[in-house]
Amino acid sequence: MDGRLHRVRVGGLVGTLIAIFPDLWVDIFTNDPAVHATGRQYLSTASPMYAFIGLSIAMYFSSQGAAKVLGPVLAQTARLLFIGIGGWWLMSHGATAAGFFKLAAASMAVVGVLSAASVVWTDWGAARVPEVRPALP
Repeated sequence: MDGRLHRVRVGGLVGTLIAIFPDLWVDIFTNDPAVHATGRQYLSTASPMYAFIGLSIAMYFSSQGAAKVLGPVLAQTARLLFIGIGGWWLMSHGATAAGFFKLAAASMAVVGVLSAASVVWTDWGAARVPEVRPALP
């Protein structure tokens, strides 16, 4: 199996399992009912998007191997701006934690889609691997 595809599948599988059974993860860290409820709410909202994080990581490493990382780096920058602007907007409108959890989930989809799009739109024919020369004694 292609390593990049494997990362996406594993991320999606883990995210799906945690979304369905958030207690498997939350129970490891707390017995506090309020923290437990918040953790469960976050994981149920955000973890289905973990496959998009796996996709963005796969696209970044694939691009890194070809020395063409600008697209995936810009995708991460777009995610940062998305979170910053969206977080500011949510704070200024008195959003609940659920709104921030949805923002985090949406940002994962943004970075995954933009990373994949950047790889599709990259001119791979111009990629060059630096020439490696043996060191002189």
